[in-house]
Amino acid sequence: MVTPRRTTITPDVLAAFAALERRRDRHSDDYRDREHELMRRLNLVNEFWTMNSVLDRSPEPCLPETYAAHGDWQTCRAVRLQLLAALADPKPGPVAFGAKQTSIRRRCS
Repeated sequence: MVTPRRTTITPDVLAAFAALERRRDRHSDDYRDREHELMRRLNLVNEFWTMNSVLDRSPEPCLPETYAAHGDWQTCRAVRLQLLAALADPKPGPVAFGAKQTSIRRRCS
């Protein structure tokens, strides 16, 4: 059973996400270092090490459901959607997430 992890999208995490989303040099060492730091701040280090990221724009996972990385992609996608929604929301302040990502994981697993 997957235990949901809770974290908060703070303004500085949101700013880091937005800055990385705008960058074109996605294969540079600096980009990867900043991506790893973002994933750490979002409590998604395990997902990072299965080669998943909240910065992944692909429409679906590249691996079948039998791989752990498939579920990790779903988790990252749920957080990505929340980050994008927070960027679109003009109200400042921290945004909590956690409950929605477990419901998405259950539907896709």
